[in-house]
Amino acid sequence: METDNDDDADEASEADGDEEGGEQPMLSRTQTESPESSWLREMRLCSQQVEFLFVLSTLLAGKHKAQVQDKAASQGLVEIVSELLDAQGWSKNPARAGGEGPRRPEGWGIHGPGCTCDPQASLRTQLLRVVHNFVDRDSDNTHNKRLLMTNRELAAVGVADGSGSRSAPADAEGLLAKLLRVLLAEPPNSKYRFWLSSVIETFLRGSHPAHQSFVAQSGGSLSLSLS
Repeated sequence: METDNDDDADEASEADGDEEGGEQPMLSRTQTESPESSWLREMRLCSQQVEFLFVLSTLLAGKHKAQVQDKAASQGLVEIVSELLDAQGWSKNPARAGGEGPRRPEGWGIHGPGCTCDPQASLRTQLLRVVHNFVDRDSDNTHNKRLLMTNRELAAVGVADGSGSRSAPADAEGLLAKLLRVLLAEPPNSKYRFWLSSVIETFLRGSHPAHQSFVAQSGGSLSLSLS
């Protein structure tokens, strides 16, 4: 019994030693990072996401886009994009992302001092391009378009077949409603209005009358006419 206690004490001692002499936990390193290091880390991650979304949007608009769109839909693309959209700080609602991110050092860009690249704007644009290419199809694409709405939203405009977003909670907004809300909130000179409007227009092209009714009731028709 005493041997077991001694072994436990030795293991606890080794663990303490690892914490003192080994690598700092990720949380500790993040808390001790300078604003410049934290900002650069976030921007490098952002640039990697931009590259991934660019490749994905290209595949969604390629020669075999119908198969890629259907495969992406089955893998939960709409739900993932919806979460990413929530995390973006748009012009009128920067607090949506849960507070301000790391402060950008004066005169710094992603490639260092003097760089004027804006990877956050690129990320939002590529995100919208993914949605645009996902719903853009020469043939009928109603089944994928309906994934941008929840079953509650579809039922409100007369479609009660359960073909909406499969994982959205009962009181949640669908991706289409979120895009419309962002479009309505963006100022007239926003650089995102073009892609937001393009996504809504592509969604409406050849869509079911229920989709058109939902957009009209949400104020989307007015927003598109002003874009």
